[in-house]
Order: sequence, then structure tokens, then C-alpha cells
Amino acid sequence: MIEQQTARFFVGGEAVVDLGCGDGFWLDIVAPRYEKAIGIDVSTERQDRRKQEPKGWEFLLADLSTGIPLRTESIDAAHANQVIEHIRNPLAFALEVRRVLRPGGIFVATTPNVRYARHLARLVVRGQGPLTSARPDNRTLEQWDDGHLHYLTPHDLEWIAGHAGFASSKTSALIDVSGSLIRPLLDRWSHLSLVKQFLSGNTVIVARA
Repeated sequence: MIEQQTARFFVGGEAVVDLGCGDGFWLDIVAPRYEKAIGIDVSTERQDRRKQEPKGWEFLLADLSTGIPLRTESIDAAHANQVIEHIRNPLAFALEVRRVLRPGGIFVATTPNVRYARHLARLVVRGQGPLTSARPDNRTLEQWDDGHLHYLTPHDLEWIAGHAGFASSKTSALIDVSGSLIRPLLDRWSHLSLVKQFLSGNTVIVARA
């Protein structure tokens, strides 16, 4: 799972927050490395399906589109897996992340890559608009593309980080290495422009405050 791949960036410290924590699986992995761990989500629906209560981290119910309910410079590390594409204003969200991070703090975010070759073929060859969710049929009365509001590229993420005031940022492809012989090779070359721009359905950005 891609959640496990992003966990390697979080080496420990005083406080970590998972923005859009969902069921909390990622925090179960990372929380023991930090003195304090917080999960924030707009709903408890996915947590309610857990078989065990979360341990080692606390939960806050909040709509991240309206801000992050944490003090300025109170967090060492922030994580947002497949969240920024759901936020009404991604730049405002990044500015909030920058606000709550301490100087030198790390922000790791993942999002679907609309420039993925499969998505381009859908648009150019088949004449169909963007759908970047992993689900095969995402245009129904109940759901449209899992609620994605924005379609982003690696360049877009770097632009957002720069304009939000992060000191540095780096994007790469986020490859699920299971189920294919070629995926481990793509993962090894995830920093190369061709791979991250066109050969990966997801992008990860690592930014420093």
C-alpha cells in the first residue's frame, strides 16, 4: 500500500499529524515514532469500521477546507495521503500546513497524477474527461470520481509548495510495487522526469518548511 511507502519519510520527533487520516492505518505505523500523534478527518465513517480502537494517537473531527485546528508551529511532520485533490483551495491548504509546521518540518503529500499516460489517452484518444480515482466506474449519481475537485501534476504540486512558502520541495512518482515485475524498476527510477510525469498514476511531494 502507498501509505506504507510514505511512512519511511517520518523518522520521529515531538508531534506528527495525518491530515485526512481515514481509518488511521498510516498513523498506526508512524505514531510510535513520535511523542504525540494526531489524526484529522471530516468524518469518522472509516474509523468506525475498524476492528480495534486506535492506540497511540488522538483524533480531531474537522473540515480541512476551512483550516487546520492546530497551533502555529506546533507540528514536526505532516502527512496528507490522497487529500489535496479533495480540498476546495489547495494553495490555502498548503499555507495552513506551512503555518502549523515548525521551521524545518516536513510535509509529505500524495495525489493522483493527471498527466499519467493512461489519463492522457482517455482524454486525447477517447475524448473523455479526467477521472483519476482507481475505481473503474466513477460517474454515478452517488459518486463522481471519488469526490476529486482538482486534477494535479507534479509541477502543480511544486508550484503550490513554492507559493505556500516552503523552503524546498521535491516530487517523485509514487509506485505500488506489488503485482508487477516492472513496478520495482519504476520505483527505483521514480525521480526521473519521464517516470513521474507519464508512467505513474500517483505523485508524492516532500516539502520542507
